[in-house]
Amino acid sequence: MDKDKVSIIVPVYNVEKYIEKCLKSLISQSYKNIEIILIDDGSKDNSGKICDEYKRKDSRIKVVHKENAGVSEARNSGLQEATGEYICFVDADDFVMNDYIEYMYELIVNNSSDIAICTKMFSNFDEKQTSYEVIETLDGENTVIRILNYRIPIGVYSKIFKKDIINNNKIRFFKDIYMGEGFNFNVACFQRAKKVMISNHKVYYYRRDNNTSATTKFSIKKCENSLYAMKVMNDNLIIRSERVINSLEYAIWRTYSDVFDYMCLGNGKKDNLEKFKEYKNYIKNNYKTYKKVDISKKDKFRAILMGIFPEIIPFLLKCRRFIYKIKI
Repeated sequence: MDKDKVSIIVPVYNVEKYIEKCLKSLISQSYKNIEIILIDDGSKDNSGKICDEYKRKDSRIKVVHKENAGVSEARNSGLQEATGEYICFVDADDFVMNDYIEYMYELIVNNSSDIAICTKMFSNFDEKQTSYEVIETLDGENTVIRILNYRIPIGVYSKIFKKDIINNNKIRFFKDIYMGEGFNFNVACFQRAKKVMISNHKVYYYRRDNNTSATTKFSIKKCENSLYAMKVMNDNLIIRSERVINSLEYAIWRTYSDVFDYMCLGNGKKDNLEKFKEYKNYIKNNYKTYKKVDISKKDKFRAILMGIFPEIIPFLLKCRRFIYKIKI
């Protein structure tokens, strides 16, 4: 067994179609000293039963069945159960490569860092590994800026954290946030980190064809919760340098543009016309926030396009789904 135990926290809710592939990828990890904590958040399908079946197959699996209370409460329950020195997260409808833990563990331990992150991921639209490895070292402030500039995935997956940085700072997921909950958690941790390792190596497969995912099925409450999550982030921001504030303003604009895209893709305009107009006006009036931050060329182009014609990006996203035959 490897020296340190790594706790993998997996919130589970109505994912019977995907959970077995996820679990097979976890129990097949090249790094063996792991505990897999499955939090069944009141699933109404067979997800909970599948979790119990795998628990009987592998003693490293823990299963907690609880009443449905949302993804944030589920992950908090996982943190409460975790006994490993390191923490990472996986979504139950995704899956990971067999070096998911080993790669990130070596990255964080060999460099004596607080957090390690793999910024690139496999997906339905990108199934090729990066052609060459790029590894960087950042401090907490610059890591916060990177994620606010969308150069780091905003979800908690594809990252490994020292448990001490979470527990010593009493960091938990906000119970009333279910859209952008990982974004808030990451920023809270990054601000308190002295050293963060960044790699572009892909170890995580982010599925984009789950039609029951929180990011696919339209609800105006999800839009409002996403924007509320950014208010909470601002209220809890510790590092308030000019660069961080500029990046936060961009992240807020980006959230407005994302919920607008989501509304268009989910055909939510008709029943939420006032919100549609509100989001569209915010996008057009504030898109120049991109000029103050270091974002990718792709995101600069996206900001300019949406500032001129907000509906263009949702249209292009629909075209991409058609090309890749993604049905949602």
